[in-house]
Amino acid sequence: MKIGLIDPGSKKIILNENFPHLGLAYIAAILEKHDHDVRILDLSLEGEKEINRFLLKGFDIVGLSATSFTFAKAIELAKRVKDMNSDIVTVVGGPHVPIGMETVLDSPCVDYAVCGEGEMTMLELVGVLQGNQKPGTAALSTVKGLIFRDGGHIVANPLRPRIDILDELPYPAFHLFSMDRYGIYPLLTSRGCPFGCTFCSIKTIWGTLWRHRSPGNIITEIEHARKNFKWIEKPFSIIDDSFNVIPKRIEEFCGMILERGMNIQWFSAGFRADKVSLPMAKKMKNAGCIGVSIGIESANNEILRRIEKKETIEDIEQSCQNLTQAGIPIQAQFMIGNPGDTLETIKESIEFAKRQKFANAAFYLALPYPKTELWNYVKEHGRFLKEDYTQFHHFSNEPVFETPEFSAAERARAYEYGRRLAIRTKLREELRTKLTRIRRLDFEGLNLKRVGKAAVRLTKHFLDLSLRRDEKV
Repeated sequence: MKIGLIDPGSKKIILNENFPHLGLAYIAAILEKHDHDVRILDLSLEGEKEINRFLLKGFDIVGLSATSFTFAKAIELAKRVKDMNSDIVTVVGGPHVPIGMETVLDSPCVDYAVCGEGEMTMLELVGVLQGNQKPGTAALSTVKGLIFRDGGHIVANPLRPRIDILDELPYPAFHLFSMDRYGIYPLLTSRGCPFGCTFCSIKTIWGTLWRHRSPGNIITEIEHARKNFKWIEKPFSIIDDSFNVIPKRIEEFCGMILERGMNIQWFSAGFRADKVSLPMAKKMKNAGCIGVSIGIESANNEILRRIEKKETIEDIEQSCQNLTQAGIPIQAQFMIGNPGDTLETIKESIEFAKRQKFANAAFYLALPYPKTELWNYVKEHGRFLKEDYTQFHHFSNEPVFETPEFSAAERARAYEYGRRLAIRTKLREELRTKLTRIRRLDFEGLNLKRVGKAAVRLTKHFLDLSLRRDEKV
C-alpha cells in the first residue's frame, strides 16, 4: 500500500536544533520492511505548497502523529486529506492518543487511532486494510492497540504488549527525511520510565516498564548514520526519558566509543541526576558527551517527595558537581507549581540554580495532563484557569491553574524570576565560551591571554552587578 506519514511540527527543540520525527521513522521502517511504499512530510520544515504536493501523491493511507498540543493541527490536516479524497484512510497516533483516547475519534475526518507503541499496530492495521479498505468489526477487533468506530460506538481494543527486545527493531527510516536540513540525529536507546513522577505522562504513553537497547546496537546505529547520512560533524542526541537508569550500561556505551576511536559528539536529553559518579562523568566526557539535560524540578526536598521524584536535592547537587567537574555542561530544568509549591519554594530553586555552574537553567510552569496525579490534584485542591489541555504549551508564561497557597499572579511572578535567571545564565555561558576562545589566541605577536583575563574580570563585574540588581526576588 502507499502510505503517507505526517509530522504536524512543533517538536521540542534540543540544543536549539530541529530533528526528524523518530516515531514516524520507526513506523516507516517497519512498513518498508514489509514492502509498503512510505513517504514522510515534516511540517516543521515545510510550508503550505509542500502540504498540497504531498497530499496529491495518491496515498491509500495517511497517518498523523500528534502530541496534545499539535492534535488540533493533526485534525485540520486529516480534514484536508478527506476533502481531497474521502477514500483515503486517516490514522492518528502519537503521545496524545493514550492521554485523550476517549475523544480522539470525535472528529469524523479521523478513521482510526493507534494507542501506545505504533510499529506493530500500524503494520497489522495496514494488513487488514490491504484486504479490505472498509473492514468489519471482526477483522478490526484483532488489532491490539487500535481504536475504531463500530456503528455509533467507539471501540478501544486491548492495549498491545510493549516491545520487550528493542534491538530487534529496524533502524529508523531517516532516508525518508531531508537529513541535511536537521542539526541533530536523534537516538532513542530506551522506552518507558521506572520512576513515576506525579506530573509526568510518560507512564501513560510508554508505561513504567523500562526497556533498553544494548550498547552495541546503539553504536551500530551511530556507525550506520555516519556512513549513510555523512553524519560526521553534527551531534547525536539521546532523547530517552531516562537514559542512565543503569549506569553500567552508560559506561559500556562510552567504552565502545573510546575503543573504536569514533570521535563523535553526543548529548543526553533525559538524564537522571542521582545516577552519575565522577568516574562515570569523566568517561562520558572523554567519549564525546557535550551536555546533559536534567529535570531537577525543585530544590525543596518536600516538593521532591510529594512529586515522587525519588531523589533528594543533596543527591542532585552532588551529581551536578560531578558533571561540572568532568567538564560536562548541564541544562537544568525546574518546574513552577507542583503540589506544595509556593513563591517561597520557587525562590529556593532560583537560589539553588544561582549557586550552580549550569550552562542553562530553565523554569517551566507545571502543566497537568489527564491521567496524571497532578491533574487529579488540581481537580481536588485547585482551580483550572484553562482546562483544554490541547491548548497547553510548555513555553507559555500563562499559568493554567492556581491553588489557594499559590495564586496565578504569584505563579506568573515566579515564572518571570526564573526567566530572568535563565537569560543571565545563558548569556554568562555564551560569554564564558567566547572569552575562553579569545584567551587561546595569539594574533600578530599580541598575547591576548592577558586581554582575555581582563575581559573576563570586566564581564564578571557587570554580570555580578546585574545579579545583585535582581537579587531580591
